[in-house]
Amino acid sequence: KANIFRVARDAYVIPVTFGGNADAVTLSIGNLPAPLSRDRARIEMIHPGEDSWTPIRDACTGDERLRLTVPLRRGCSLVRLFPEG
Repeated sequence: KANIFRVARDAYVIPVTFGGNADAVTLSIGNLPAPLSRDRARIEMIHPGEDSWTPIRDACTGDERLRLTVPLRRGCSLVRLFPEG
């Protein structure tokens, strides 16, 4: 399970922690607000100690859910979602 936090009008962050030695986790997110539809959302992640965000490219959708594979470093990652444009 992961928590999703609204940080601006249509922007959200998802801290991923306690990943242990895993290389990645898969998040499944449902009920996205309309501005974050799969066709209009920008999805990025950053690892501890980094200073630039990296796009998450392998996101897939199905049954009204967004599934993201999030790479981890030291068991952590921070994901952000916001409308494109």
